[in-house]
Amino acid sequence: MEPIEYWQIDKIESLLQLCPYDNDYRDKIMDNLPETKEEAKLLLDKLWFDHIPRDPKDQFDKMIKMKTLIKIDFKYEYVCDDCGENWISRTKDTLCTSCLSPNIKQITDE
Repeated sequence: MEPIEYWQIDKIESLLQLCPYDNDYRDKIMDNLPETKEEAKLLLDKLWFDHIPRDPKDQFDKMIKMKTLIKIDFKYEYVCDDCGENWISRTKDTLCTSCLSPNIKQITDE
């Protein structure tokens, strides 16, 4: 196994500044740097996943790729076949809010 390279150490230091970790955790990572290229690659992958980009466009792109950006203006209207209750939900798969029955029908706007 090949030892860690200097550019990997530099990249770890840079990415650590962009990760939402507390100072103790950052210090722990820096005090226990990986010894091999493979271990460094694994750490870099984790840091890349956890980092928060500085540019708002990059932040938005990352949220889209990770599917963490949720569109909240979806509204689904349902009626329960068992109790007749109707309600609006933001989730597609739901139960009746009154009797918790799965026997529901979506009301569509046509």
